[in-house]
Amino acid sequence: MEKLKIFVNAKIMDVAGPRNVYYSRCGGGPYYRWSYESEPGKWRSFRLNPNDFVLRNLSASTWNSVPDSLQAKLSAHYLQ
Repeated sequence: MEKLKIFVNAKIMDVAGPRNVYYSRCGGGPYYRWSYESEPGKWRSFRLNPNDFVLRNLSASTWNSVPDSLQAKLSAHYLQ
């Protein structure tokens, strides 16, 4: 997963508390949006069409800033 990139939306200001939306892309593959849904308490992923969102709004994030539960989902997702 060395080519995995994690992003956050730079247009959304950080507020106190954890982020609940991340974006990912591995190599030249598609972008995915990951959002945490408190009910049922899981991360959901959606494959994005680059025409449906503004890439310049995304800024790089680090793996360490990603919640452990999402790290596990990302690892499983990109091993498939």
